Amino acid sequence: DAGHSYVRHWQHCVSFGYLAAGGGLRWSGALKKLSRGDEVLAYQSGKGYVGYGIVSDAAKPIHRFELADGRTLAEALNQPGYNENHPEDEWEYAVGVRWQRQFDLSEARTFKGAFASTWVVCKLSDPETVRFLRKEFQIEDRTTSVPAIP
Repeated sequence: DAGHSYVRHWQHCVSFGYLAAGGGLRWSGALKKLSRGDEVLAYQSGKGYVGYGIVSDAAKPIHRFELADGRTLAEALNQPGYNENHPEDEWEYAVGVRWQRQFDLSEARTFKGAFASTWVVCKLSDPETVRFLRKEFQIEDRTTSVPAIP
């Protein structure tokens, strides 16, 4: 249960209200671009879109990301020394998310031709994908595009 995949496990993201990235500045730096109030969509590679939420807290290293019960995310995931065993530029980070709607991996939302990206953070602009996700996640049409975290 150790390592990146455990920290990024979808059920943990939902249970503790976060999205995570790390292993290098290319990935953790992308999370740092998100601000409180930003809309995000979680995408699971090979499955589809699994969650829609609002960023509630800026990106922090998982050992400094505090949960409502006072524990850090690293402690809650039983990974208290994870970042200590890596150089700082490879630390795992988490951004707080208030999930508005989420699906199990087995119920991920997608369609043939849906836009997906390998980037940690990208702005969705494919009209068909945006329309599909607004409907599936019941997202109010306030803007022309919604940021996504794959």
